[in-house]
Amino acid sequence: MSNFIKQLQAWITHKTPLIIHTNPLLILAVILLTGYICTKLARKLHIPIVTAQILGGIIIGPYVLNIFPKNAFAGFAPITDFALGFIGLTIGSHLDFRKLHNAGKRIIYITIFDVIITPT
Repeated sequence: MSNFIKQLQAWITHKTPLIIHTNPLLILAVILLTGYICTKLARKLHIPIVTAQILGGIIIGPYVLNIFPKNAFAGFAPITDFALGFIGLTIGSHLDFRKLHNAGKRIIYITIFDVIITPT
């Protein structure tokens, strides 16, 4: 029992992750469950689903809940690349040249603002 309490205290102080010995299926299950919950919350709160899922990833990541070790996600790199490509494809499929042409100045201003603010 004292080992459990020591492990819990180390997790609360962010010295160690909650689950030290990870199983890839457990990690995948937690990621999918978090995504599902964040999708449902996003629909109720009327915010973009991708934004809610990113926030869910930050919450279960090493800087907030610290559930899994940082190296536990290394095996998911191909899945991450596929997911980012799919997100880009989905966003690109919603673009319309006429809408982009009308919003040209706004897009340029936003791009310049992002380029200046992001490094700072």
